[in-house]
Amino acid sequence: MEEKITACFLCGCNCGMVMTLNENGKIVKIRGDKDNLETKGFICKKGVKQGEQHIDSPHRLTTPLKREGDRLVEVSWDEALDGIGREIKRIKKKYGARSLSLALGGSGHPTLQVMLAFQLLRAMGSRNLYSPVGLELSSKYLANQKIFGCSQMDGFPDYENSEYSILIGSNPVISFPTHGHALGKVSKDPNRTIVVIDPRYTETARLADLYSPIRPSTDIYFVLAILNILIKENLYDEKMVREHSTGIENVKMSVARFTPEAVSEVTGIESDFIQKVARGFGRAKRGVLLYDMGVVANHHSTLVSWATQTIMFITGNLGKKGGGLLYPTLMNFNYGEKMAFGGDVYTSRVRGYEEVCGFLPVTVLQDEILTPGPGQIRAMIVSGCNPLRAYTNSAKMERAFKELEFLVSIDIFLTEVGRLAHWVLPVCSFHEQENLSFGFHGLRSQPFIQLTQRIREPLGDSRPEWMIYRDLFKRSDAYWMGYRLVHYGFEIAEFIRKLRGKKGELDRQEAIIRFFARMGGTSYKELKENPHGLILKKRLSYNFLDDIRTPDKKAHLEVPEFLTAVDRLIIQPPVKDQNYPFILSTTCRTWANVNTIYRNEEWIEKHMPTNSLVMHPDDAAPLGINEGDRVMMSSRTGKAEAPVMFNRDVLRGTVYLSHGWGLTSRDPKDNSGELRGTPAALFLPDDEGDAFTGLPLFSGIPCRVERIGDS
Repeated sequence: MEEKITACFLCGCNCGMVMTLNENGKIVKIRGDKDNLETKGFICKKGVKQGEQHIDSPHRLTTPLKREGDRLVEVSWDEALDGIGREIKRIKKKYGARSLSLALGGSGHPTLQVMLAFQLLRAMGSRNLYSPVGLELSSKYLANQKIFGCSQMDGFPDYENSEYSILIGSNPVISFPTHGHALGKVSKDPNRTIVVIDPRYTETARLADLYSPIRPSTDIYFVLAILNILIKENLYDEKMVREHSTGIENVKMSVARFTPEAVSEVTGIESDFIQKVARGFGRAKRGVLLYDMGVVANHHSTLVSWATQTIMFITGNLGKKGGGLLYPTLMNFNYGEKMAFGGDVYTSRVRGYEEVCGFLPVTVLQDEILTPGPGQIRAMIVSGCNPLRAYTNSAKMERAFKELEFLVSIDIFLTEVGRLAHWVLPVCSFHEQENLSFGFHGLRSQPFIQLTQRIREPLGDSRPEWMIYRDLFKRSDAYWMGYRLVHYGFEIAEFIRKLRGKKGELDRQEAIIRFFARMGGTSYKELKENPHGLILKKRLSYNFLDDIRTPDKKAHLEVPEFLTAVDRLIIQPPVKDQNYPFILSTTCRTWANVNTIYRNEEWIEKHMPTNSLVMHPDDAAPLGINEGDRVMMSSRTGKAEAPVMFNRDVLRGTVYLSHGWGLTSRDPKDNSGELRGTPAALFLPDDEGDAFTGLPLFSGIPCRVERIGDS
């Protein structure tokens, strides 16, 4: 037996963990790393089970595949890379650079892989890039850009030191377990308050001192009412606002009509409750106001982001212990983003949405492929994600992908994308390569960084992403990382290495890590000598006000286009669609569900073989639906069957279906095409989203539920 110190990459928590491997390199046990400086031994059920469920799945891809007719056959790396390179150059010559596109994501989006993929597409001359940014983060980034002049100003919610925490549409007990763990400890303290606002009485709501359901898609009204009370009753840091911001008076005028009494009719939340929460938050010395996918994936996502950040800023809770902590790690993205995402802003040719931090909203991808004309996407590389199940309107997405002239899947498993692809490249596990999670420092309570060593050699002939991207740069005649100087610098380093008689090849990912370590005030050696993680002490004195990148170095609370949108909001309850009387949410998570990463057929069958439509029994009774019955679900974009599960914790009129299902087998030998579970993406509109960013609606979707036989 051998123990390896590493970290989990299933979600942004990146919990420290210790893996025990047997003499054959198989994982026999996973436990939390008690010596990890950030997570201190905590690990969730998903992390503990990922050995059998994911890393050691018998369905791992180990050899490149090439499409021959309706079959995928094994080929060598050279044949695959040469073939892909030829096709990239052919497509580019025939249709132009913007006919090329790349989608990336998965568990690796806060690591170096995203940077390499981003630079690959840019080096090819294209801007058609899709990732989790255009799935769930654009509204936050855009709001921050408008207020602060930079994107990453969402702080870590410091619950453990907060007096008053408000969570809207967020269920961290399931979706972000380290936060749920912290809230569990806070809930036992009678001197601190947790408030949860959610249509569903969630696992997190059970820890709350105050809970209220809210009508789906009305979160903006609740947040604006909170902002109104704080300004009207002077429950904010007037010195902070006066010295470091502009526009508070115009914000005050715009939100004045959103009184607790007025928004109560819209949200379904009692006006006294709204006042109590607003005053409790305003009077607390330290407070956290957090929203998550239940709001991000809803209507008015960008407006909620703006209002929430305004509240955190004016109450002095941004960049503050017990509020929203901000600590850059090796890189401060706010300093370099204008250079990284500079130049002409690319706009979607089919909807007019502008890229945010270099990424387009995923809602435009289908039409970017299907709509003829200059810039039509004709070729795609899909790396570590599954647009056919993770994005919107999956039936239309599948039709679009079948229209592609060229499709490459880079993945650890054969996904729905891989089964349609012309080439499939097997990537190794994150744990079979050195890794560094340096992104999203807003998810850390301190300037923490951890270099994780590989636990074993890559399985079979699979390779780490950096090697694959390096070869794609070369085969497509693009400079490494998109820069001539960097390209030839690495070429010279490779040549010197050979002259010195060193075996193997230069690990370019390690070279990049070494560079970033120096930028962050540490070294590769120091990172390696601290396997449980390292606190970057030079970053502890960080002041978020220094990051404000507006010309006058002040927060611009008055954003004209946002205030115009606020002025246009109609304060009245949503009108029910008689054809689709229920409101569907697909953002709920379970203890065993991490998006589309189910990878072991035997494990799935044993633990959670399918998803179910969750609904209130009082909604089901008039329809003659019993628990366990199969029903027909339909929305404006899709229709499918699902089994029913009853739950009295959901708001009447709302139904829930977990996202990430409707998967074909991950076993490459299984070509049955049978789906496991119901794909929630079938019901998600691709022609509707947040007005400013085009972020998709994963919640607030009108739908119909009918007993089978009545539809």
